[in-house]
Amino acid sequence: MVRPVLFVAGLAVAALGLGLAACGYAAPVAGEPHGVSTSNAPASGARGFEGHGRLAYVAGNRLYILDGTAAGTPATLHPVFTGKVPGDLAWSPDGKWLAFLVGPPNAGGSVTAGQLWLTGPDGQDSHPVLASSGAFAWSPKADVLAAISGGSLDTIAAGQAPRPVFAAAALTGTPAWSPNGATIAVSVVRFSANKSFAGSAIELVSPGEKGRTTVKPLARSAGDALVIDGWQPDGLGLFAWSEPRNSPSRAADGAPLVSYSLSGKGVSLPGTLVHRSFAVPWLGGVIVVTGGDRYPWSGKNFTFCLAAGGGCDEVVNAPPGPVNLDPASAWSVYGEPTVAWVHAAPETSKGSGQPVLNAWYKTRQLWVWTGLGGNSFQVTGAGTGIAAPAWSANGKFVLYVRDNALWLINPYGGHGDGTPAHPAITGGPAVRVVSQLFAGAWPDYYGYTDWQSQFAWYSGNPTIS
Repeated sequence: MVRPVLFVAGLAVAALGLGLAACGYAAPVAGEPHGVSTSNAPASGARGFEGHGRLAYVAGNRLYILDGTAAGTPATLHPVFTGKVPGDLAWSPDGKWLAFLVGPPNAGGSVTAGQLWLTGPDGQDSHPVLASSGAFAWSPKADVLAAISGGSLDTIAAGQAPRPVFAAAALTGTPAWSPNGATIAVSVVRFSANKSFAGSAIELVSPGEKGRTTVKPLARSAGDALVIDGWQPDGLGLFAWSEPRNSPSRAADGAPLVSYSLSGKGVSLPGTLVHRSFAVPWLGGVIVVTGGDRYPWSGKNFTFCLAAGGGCDEVVNAPPGPVNLDPASAWSVYGEPTVAWVHAAPETSKGSGQPVLNAWYKTRQLWVWTGLGGNSFQVTGAGTGIAAPAWSANGKFVLYVRDNALWLINPYGGHGDGTPAHPAITGGPAVRVVSQLFAGAWPDYYGYTDWQSQFAWYSGNPTIS
């Protein structure tokens, strides 16, 4: 095994929700969360998820919450009434509220716009809170949402009416809260009289008491669309893509990532595809998935870049050669940084047919690296066809997608205290928690699937901060 190279410049970690009881729904049998038999699963989802928090997920275009907060008791399943297709799920920082969108799914099957809804932790009192919403985000410090509704940025406190805090002709992307919960960064797009693109900006909006909102410009571009990725972990700036508007084809192959300090100074970083899973803020900087073109199987590898500039280098020396995708960072129970990711084979044919895509997906493996100077290892017990790994708050377990289902595994081979295993230990046992997410064919034409929009996991607050 090869040893990782890591730049450590700071510490940060993020922790991953009111009307109707689920009227009209008969509760599915525990262990069969969406009415599809899980008889082939290695363990019951209800039994295997006990003690692991709350898991919200969409299956068969319906929303469910699997409540496994009670250790030693099988998880209970709660259908959530919405009436239409839900998606883009997100728990509040304290796990008391689930926010999600209800609307028509896009070509890839995920919901990116529609009504914004809230529901309680067991699916009770589900109701819409904003009639028309795009992307939204929870404050990291309070049960308050920031949501884009046309040309308005609104904040919504649980149990209260939306409060408009900023208006522009057009807002785009996802609003991003600063780590201290005081400021919301939002992307603004300008159009000319003939409705052609005329530039963009990033504005910093600080909602104050009694409507005293302050707005500060951070960055401007005449030719590129500035798309926010997220704040720097220390709150001293943020990361955004600079996406060219004069070449849609070029933009599909990725865009430069820029690190902006609060003074507005920008430092250019390597380019990535414009998905949040390709640029993950971590420690004193960001893990960037670099290389290749619009195809995920084309030359993708990891680079860690300091937020303030000063260079980029390897995060981990993953298995020889690309492809490496979906980095997920956390802290181990001993306070050491840890990363889970997907390693896959390159697909040389670059075909777009479903058989070719499915064959490539089967090469995707779960890998983990823990601790400064530690070795990376494959979690062979997780199987293959892996995507979208996510850590529990205590850094002991990984929830991941495999074969269009959700699985849970202890990557340390049964060492429940989080002790890193020898690479020969396979990890496990793996437990299938949910049997189906997206309906129909996947992945999409370019091999990318927005798995993260189909589930949200609240496993408690981090043990290390």
